Amino acid sequence: MNDKNRTLYLAVKATASEHKNDVALTFMGAKIDYGTMLADIDAVAGWFRGSGIGEGDAVTLCMPNIPQCVICFYALSAIGAVAHMVHPLAPEARLSEYMTEVKSKMLVIPDLSAPKYPGLVDEYPTLVCSPAHYLGFIRKSVYTLRTMSTLGAIKKQPTVTLYSEAVKSGSPKIAAFRDAEAPAVYLHSGCTGGHPKTIVLSSRAINALTDQSFGILGITEFHGGSMLAVLPMFHGFGLAMGIHAMLCYGGTDALMPKFHTADTIKLIEQNKVNYLIGVPVLYKALLAQEGFSGDKLKNLCVAFVGGDYVPKSLLKEFNERMEKYGSKARLYEGYGLTETVTVCSVNTDTAHRDGSVGKAVGGVKIAAFDGEKMLPPGEEGELCVSGDVLMTGYLDDEEATNAAFFEHDGDKFVRSGDVGSVDKDGFVFFRSRIKRIAKVNGVTVFPSEIEKLVMDEMPEVKEACAAAKTDARTGDSVVLFVTTTEQLDDEDKERLTEKLTEFIASRLSVYAAPKKVFYVSEFPKTLVGKVDVNKLKEIYLGGDKE
Repeated sequence: MNDKNRTLYLAVKATASEHKNDVALTFMGAKIDYGTMLADIDAVAGWFRGSGIGEGDAVTLCMPNIPQCVICFYALSAIGAVAHMVHPLAPEARLSEYMTEVKSKMLVIPDLSAPKYPGLVDEYPTLVCSPAHYLGFIRKSVYTLRTMSTLGAIKKQPTVTLYSEAVKSGSPKIAAFRDAEAPAVYLHSGCTGGHPKTIVLSSRAINALTDQSFGILGITEFHGGSMLAVLPMFHGFGLAMGIHAMLCYGGTDALMPKFHTADTIKLIEQNKVNYLIGVPVLYKALLAQEGFSGDKLKNLCVAFVGGDYVPKSLLKEFNERMEKYGSKARLYEGYGLTETVTVCSVNTDTAHRDGSVGKAVGGVKIAAFDGEKMLPPGEEGELCVSGDVLMTGYLDDEEATNAAFFEHDGDKFVRSGDVGSVDKDGFVFFRSRIKRIAKVNGVTVFPSEIEKLVMDEMPEVKEACAAAKTDARTGDSVVLFVTTTEQLDDEDKERLTEKLTEFIASRLSVYAAPKKVFYVSEFPKTLVGKVDVNKLKEIYLGGDKE
């Protein structure tokens, strides 16, 4: 078992010493064994240290899932610096705000991103990484030809160091940093109150979660295998489960900078992906491909979905596909928040219940509260979480941090900002985000409840997103955005709108019935694949953000 009291670097170093010749990372056909990975981590740690990065300094990693992102991440842990993880598509103005907020000392980006951030490259010392560095001769040559002009301009920048130079450095001339309680990672989130915050996570919190990997993945022992590492490292689940968990147990991370269905199916067929974790859109894309079938599916062991509402139809279709072709994998739903690193409850092969998001993972306690009063089983309140997986707090925001935490019977809990309940057997039921609750004539309406009902029981609807709109007469009113399984003309839409309105009113309440239904060709998604409610409201309602 992984030791939660180690730093992230020391946890992976311990694994590397036992699995030196085993493959740690695969990337576009390249294989990097644990020995090579650790040597490169140490070298880059030495370069960071020699470049003036010390304990507690933040370094911004604005990269997709490429080997250098993994190596720089652990190199920073080795010297006690903080890895500030940011989406690689962040615009320059937003990235600048993030870097200022965390007092970042350095920027790390892929070479192709350098032209996107001219102002930041001028302002900050910048480590530029070529994804081709670890590729074979042919692919490296093709990539180099395509990027020659870009690289030529980058090399002339006085603030720039190329990764190919940094990785030639020697190891740090100091002992590895050992404080597992110190800040190790900065992640950006909406926070439990719904306002953007920077979440501070320690090595101990992340390792405490990976300690529970077997339970989360629904397995009892680890025989190696490979995880599709496509969820980005700026996402808690992608970081902790997609990357760190495998590297703590001697497994392989199959790095994929951007999800590609054909490549994923090919990796499954080659037995190079055995574990899948992702958001619903990933599984919908796979299931839509004829190639996601046959004996190759027997190579899948575990599949986990979270991050957005999971329709029953998706679980059913995936599980039927696995059963048809003799795969033991089943798709299970879980629940989590960045304030607890990521997943804190999950359904597994041995413990699952329809409609729930599973039981709390080992070492974690989840209960529903009314304020700071714990509610009995079955009663709805705010879901709160306790355990070693809790964040350290929100960066430089003592007021928000204090508001997020409270103590109950000697245990420290963090508020989730979600409404739900926990039954007598410990299964967690998620109802809605508190900030998404609508009040129609003073009556509470849960948009997520409308979405679930429509997506599960209306075959004409492919996707649904309900939202509250400010209404001068009723306080709030409900609007419903839908995509449909077939193209509809105006008359069809009118009939379906009437059907939806009557169905929702009869099954939930008249207050939940949408005042207007919008037909959308495709839902906009957030950076991690969730439906972007605010973007929908901006497009169709002119704002009124949640």
